[in-house]
Amino acid sequence: MISSMVRRAGFGLFLALLLQTPSLAQNGTSYVSRDGDDAENCVNPANAGRFLPKAYSVTDPGGNIFVLDSGTFLGTGLVITKSISVIAVGVQAQFAGAGVQNKIVINAGPNETVLLDGLHVFGQNDANEDYGILFNSGGRLHIRNCLINGFRSAGINIDAQAPSEVIISDCTIADNRRGILARKAGGSGQVRVLLDNVTISGNRLDGVRSTGAATHVRINRSTIANNGTGQVSASNGRLISLGNNVIRANGTNGVPTHTESLQ
Repeated sequence: MISSMVRRAGFGLFLALLLQTPSLAQNGTSYVSRDGDDAENCVNPANAGRFLPKAYSVTDPGGNIFVLDSGTFLGTGLVITKSISVIAVGVQAQFAGAGVQNKIVINAGPNETVLLDGLHVFGQNDANEDYGILFNSGGRLHIRNCLINGFRSAGINIDAQAPSEVIISDCTIADNRRGILARKAGGSGQVRVLLDNVTISGNRLDGVRSTGAATHVRINRSTIANNGTGQVSASNGRLISLGNNVIRANGTNGVPTHTESLQ
């Protein structure tokens, strides 16, 4: 009898605490705007947030964040740990900010998918800005219609800790120390990278660098020009050309490790 009363009292206390705990509303779709306010809930254009980290914090896994107009939206940098799409189509959405070491960092799980679409990620080649996009983990990353330039280490650093797929399409990566670094950091499996219609230009050292035998970089319909070295394979990294790329006017053009037919 006493035990039953204790259990009922305990459940009642738990229910009371639960009812007193404020819930955090989450959005399937969130919005940011140049005239937005991070005090808002980002749930519609009229209540848009100002910077991406706030919109990200109130968006459900698998949701979308839309950038509504042109402006700078980074704030203190964005760390992504869940499936999300950040979409800035038809606007000049800049991600720049002095002192932010890595502008966008992806630390997602093996089943998570991240889309970055239409972002302009800018650095100033100073000592505080290493990478425009740093990918440490995640199932799939698609970077589309993005401009990434001005970083002292690399525009994009793929340093995958587990098997991953990365697609970079219709992008320009320019005027960094290195353009794209790709490496499988350890463990089993592969990191597979596809460059499709990408321009890699003006990077002081490597245009694209593939490191390690578990790293497979395929290059399709892309231009690699005016870099220190166009293509670099390190530690048996694979650079696979589909035979329809323009590789020219680099200090050293480099050669793919493998070729594949489009058929």
